[in-house]
Amino acid sequence: MELIAGDFFIHNKNYKMKTALKNSLLISFFLFLSGLTSCQQNSIENISDNEVTPIAINSTSHIQTRATDKNFDANDEIGLYVLKQPYHLSEERHTDNMRFKYKENTWTPDEIIYYPSTKDLCDFIAYYPYKSLAVGTGSSKISCKVMTDQSTPYNFSKSDFLVAEKTSVSPTIDAIPLVFKHKLAEIRIELLPGTGFDSLEELSATNPTVSIKGAATQAVYDIESRTFAEQTNVSDIIPAGEFSISSGKLQGKRAIVVPQEIEGDKLFVEVNAGGKSYSFTFGEKHIIAPSTIETYTLTIKRAAPQGTIETEIAEWENNSSINGDLNENENKGNDDPTPSADAFRIPLPDFSNSSVYKAMNNNIQIAEICREYLKADGIDNQAIVVYPVKNGITDLSKGYVAQILDGNNGNPLTTSIHGGTVIWNTTNNTLSYTAGTLSSSSTVYIDKEGNIGNSNESSALEVLSIEPDVIDDDRYSQQYSIAKIGCQYWTTENLVVTSFTDGTPIAYLTDKNNATWTTSISKSTPAYGKKDPIFYYNYAAISGSIAPIGWEIPTLEQWNKLKTYINNDPALITVKSWSGSSNLTGFSIDITGYRRMDGTFESQTCCFWHTTGGIKISSNIVEEAKTDNGYSIRCIRK
Repeated sequence: MELIAGDFFIHNKNYKMKTALKNSLLISFFLFLSGLTSCQQNSIENISDNEVTPIAINSTSHIQTRATDKNFDANDEIGLYVLKQPYHLSEERHTDNMRFKYKENTWTPDEIIYYPSTKDLCDFIAYYPYKSLAVGTGSSKISCKVMTDQSTPYNFSKSDFLVAEKTSVSPTIDAIPLVFKHKLAEIRIELLPGTGFDSLEELSATNPTVSIKGAATQAVYDIESRTFAEQTNVSDIIPAGEFSISSGKLQGKRAIVVPQEIEGDKLFVEVNAGGKSYSFTFGEKHIIAPSTIETYTLTIKRAAPQGTIETEIAEWENNSSINGDLNENENKGNDDPTPSADAFRIPLPDFSNSSVYKAMNNNIQIAEICREYLKADGIDNQAIVVYPVKNGITDLSKGYVAQILDGNNGNPLTTSIHGGTVIWNTTNNTLSYTAGTLSSSSTVYIDKEGNIGNSNESSALEVLSIEPDVIDDDRYSQQYSIAKIGCQYWTTENLVVTSFTDGTPIAYLTDKNNATWTTSISKSTPAYGKKDPIFYYNYAAISGSIAPIGWEIPTLEQWNKLKTYINNDPALITVKSWSGSSNLTGFSIDITGYRRMDGTFESQTCCFWHTTGGIKISSNIVEEAKTDNGYSIRCIRK
């Protein structure tokens, strides 16, 4: 296969295939099922077996919570699964993750959906917020995450996660309520003045700040077993709200967290007040259960190194009480961002969520860890490379090769060739490589000067967290993983959005009839079509702000840099569905096809936009770039 500037095609004959946390326990949704006839009875016994009943969602005054505490917010989205009994979510689905969008007091689906028949019983499962990639085929698990910075109403709202289930539903024109339940937990922080404070007002004048320390921010929820697992992405969380005096306390700070287990000796809450830092540990193993509110009432005492903490659980589904101590940290001021150790120990991640990870300490990134493809004299392998980071900038001239991998299976080579160095020329996207002579190591060390190696430093502190470097696109709670290829950082998945970043919607091509497809929309109008994957039509679709913040549509020059680095070998950027592919770069291009403006679909190729047209990969064909077809989008970091 050959990579050619123009339209980006891949040809292969072997194609295979919501401002505030919802304040109540539930949200009542009503599914109004209206027949295609004029029947007004509360049953459908007059509808023949050959007729179908559409499913529509409408909101009513019974809906509570959200930003308004009365209704859902405009542009909120949920996903709906409809299962025909006896099938489960992990088996056959009648309706698979249909998106409903709330606007002008109406829920509108992407497409009209129907009951399978007038006799079949169905089970309904819905969740919020909507994700385009939610529960995978053959699975009942869905990932959920909370924002690390919940200080804005939007981020706090988007951290919520709700699920509704209704079983044994018969087709009917009556309203069917769906009860949405909170599946995560909420932590509320209250402060009281202790010894050394004359009043609550004096404590308030210290402008206290709060952070939840080292909490898992992502987990996997199994809808069938109603359990959480795989709590990952440990990070500090900045709570929502502002402190104000109420009921004799400073109240107003809260954060949403995933259910998880906290070790007793682990710092969990930190309060900075009046230039001093106070920390809280549970003292014994503590479980933050689903659907609970935990309220921590912390008494701050100036004259003593210890305060007290009283905790109560406001009832959602569970109750508990906790007693503990609030300890003042010695010699630590407010929000000190400087790492204090001479060296840090960095365990290598498993790269399950991205090909790029961040080593963090005190919320400051100190290193970048990449699983990337290295191509230079002396090396033609995938490798794990660690780079120092200072002031948010990765130093690509000081790469340390922790492991050279055997193919793309993630296993290091057994020979003593690890520990080499990488120096990148960012202008021409090339590298200089010096081979190493060490055995592979699953841990590296970095000192204050940014020097990296695998020598054991006895005084080294382990970094507080290793986090995947991903794109969180708030438009649809979509998360994209990243791959570093040469000096470039690319998304490893096609873009999945239906609006620009300013909220302007992109027109949806719903007409699938080839004869009228061309006339359904102007060539100067941005549009998208086909749900999975999404194709974007017309140059207008990429001329607006469609890429996530901090990212952009690549230029032809940027595509050509990629092409040059991989030596025009598509096997390095394509997945195994392509004949001979290795995907050593982690770019993970699959055969998704593209659609011409006349409605015809090319199923055995791929096409990607660049800023002025397209670029293509082909085995034997070259096609001229057009600016009105339906192509996929990959983004590159600015």
